[in-house]
Amino acid sequence: MPDEKIQPQEIVFPNKNRAKLVAASPGAPMASLIELLGISSPKNLILLIGGADKLDEKLTSRLTQLFSRGIARAAADAEALIIDGGTQAGVMQIMGQSIADRGRKRSLLGVAPAGKVTYPGGPPVTGNDSAPLDPNHSHFVLVDGNEWGSETETLFELAAAFNVPVLAILVNGGAIAKDELLQKCPAELAGDRD
Repeated sequence: MPDEKIQPQEIVFPNKNRAKLVAASPGAPMASLIELLGISSPKNLILLIGGADKLDEKLTSRLTQLFSRGIARAAADAEALIIDGGTQAGVMQIMGQSIADRGRKRSLLGVAPAGKVTYPGGPPVTGNDSAPLDPNHSHFVLVDGNEWGSETETLFELAAAFNVPVLAILVNGGAIAKDELLQKCPAELAGDRD
């Protein structure tokens, strides 16, 4: 049963796409968050970890092709949920556009720190390193945090809660992405599997 203190909200972006958002309270059970988001159990999961900084123009073009023709298509074929950082920046923005270009056939879940992201109807955020949520994601979990990286633990706990095969992809990441992949990924996703 979902945590009754946590209420999902719907975001309507300027491009008319709608997304469901849940602000996770500390210690919230992942199963409750998933239920509140209304995400049905996928057969597989793709975890996209990567940089939000500006990408080289040549790299952006090649990644757009790879994400659209490769990852988004594979996610649809494999009935996979994609989880990433959810912002309209770097590889997350490319992933969002790739899913949109394929008719939003798969769910795209973004996990981000509440104190770093902006969205229509959301509270104001201070600081010059904030980012808007990507308008092509279908779901968001915002965690209590004012620093990039404070969402990492929840991101991996959510991925593990689905208890399905996971493919982790690292693209253009900095120190936070490296930490996520090397230190968090194996421990969080290994879990007890029968």
